[in-house]
Order: sequence, then structure tokens, then C-alpha cells
Amino acid sequence: MLSINNNNPFMVIKKIFILILFNCLVFSNNSTLNPILKSAILPGLGQLELGEKKRSKVFTLVEVTLLATCLGSYYFSDKQIKNYKSFSAYHAGVNISNKNHKYWVDIGNYMNYGDYNLEHLRFRESEDLYLSDQQWSWDLEINRKKFKTMRINADITKRRINFIIGSIIINHIVSSIDVYYLKGLKNNTSLYIDPESKGLNFRFEF
Repeated sequence: MLSINNNNPFMVIKKIFILILFNCLVFSNNSTLNPILKSAILPGLGQLELGEKKRSKVFTLVEVTLLATCLGSYYFSDKQIKNYKSFSAYHAGVNISNKNHKYWVDIGNYMNYGDYNLEHLRFRESEDLYLSDQQWSWDLEINRKKFKTMRINADITKRRINFIIGSIIINHIVSSIDVYYLKGLKNNTSLYIDPESKGLNFRFEF
């Protein structure tokens, strides 16, 4: 599954959207391209070629909805991350540059970096100690707890984005399978009339 770029969260979804749009423009008018592949590129496109307009609209609507939700969630996630980082800088004196996710988790669990280091020294985890240029010290316990809640909410939003991206991928796969099913109905279902029989004798083959 596609991971999220915390430094520039819009770039990932922007690249996905541009790729889908480019493929749609290149292949939508190519009648020789298999409809299954068309729906893999843009859900609903293969159904449209087969004359299944209602099914095409459903898959296209799902795709547009998921992409819009993903874009909105990326924007919201980016805003949440910026907010909790700014909050920590103001209330704990944190230098927000070049910090990994573990750091943000840790400062939400300890009032200052001294408390964190003492506990880890107690368990002989010297490799996890923070240096003086990574220090923090919360002004109030309530602000530390508020920061922790802000950071957790941002992480939840990021997990939701991964779920949405997974749903987009599933929509492409299901749309392709649906076209495969429709092609099977159109190509493999035949009606025969036996001219040697008395009356009409119908036979269906699948």
C-alpha cells in the first residue's frame, strides 16, 4: 500500500491523479485497447465501451468520491501535523526540524527530555537517549496531554488515508473484474435455433 509523505503530503495524491488523467487521455479513444485494461486505468471506462452506462457511472462516481475524499484527508492531515508541531514549539520549546515520528510520540509521553533519558538509562537503553539539541520541556501537564491527543488524531487521519488509497485500488480491480464478467456474458452466451427440429428449439451455451 502507498505510504504517506509527511513532508509534502499533496505530492503523492497529485501524482496519482495526474497519472490517472494522463492514462485516460491517452487510452480513452483507443478502440483497440482491451476494455478490461481501460477499467483498470479508470474505473467505468471499460463498462462505457461495452454500452453499460449505468454500471460505468457507478464505478466512476465511486472513483471521484474516493479521490476527493483522499485529497481532503491529505489537506486535513497536513494541517493537523503542522498544528501539533507548532503547539509543541510554543509550549515545550521544541525545535521542529528533522524529527521522526518516534520523537513526536515520545515528547507526548514525557514532560521533558530529562525524564525520558532517566527512565531509559534505568533500563539500560542508552541508544535511545536524546541529546541536548533534541530537548523539550512542557510548561504545563495539560498542554502535554493536549499535544498527545492532537498527535494521535493526526495519526488516525493518516491511517484513514491509507484505507482510502486501498479502496481506490480495490475499485480499479473490481471494475476490471466486472468488465471481464460483462465480456464473458456478451461473448460466450449464444442462442441457437435447430432448423432440423420441429418447431423452435432454443439452446444456450456459456
